Amino acid sequence: MSEDTLAYIWMRVRLERKRQDEKFGDQSGLPRERMVCALVEEVGEVAEAVLANGKPRSLEAELVQVAALAVQMLEHLIGDDPADGKWGGAGGSATRRPSVPQGEA
Repeated sequence: MSEDTLAYIWMRVRLERKRQDEKFGDQSGLPRERMVCALVEEVGEVAEAVLANGKPRSLEAELVQVAALAVQMLEHLIGDDPADGKWGGAGGSATRRPSVPQGEA
């Protein structure tokens, strides 16, 4: 995959994350189960687009929404206060997060 393609994909995901925040506001207090339901709904929309032989642009848009929602869930999981038990749980991911090697960020 070319660097340009990857940059384009991450730009689309970042723009979708911004749109989600603007549309829905801060969702960091939502339980994991509710976020998983939203993610499954988005994956269902991808399936509908594929099964309906949707146009590549509509499929692309749905996949970007799935990726952005998955990124949002990772934001909550990795950036969460591990003591509150909502996402990472006691001693959760925030305490285990490895550093990113140079050139891989």
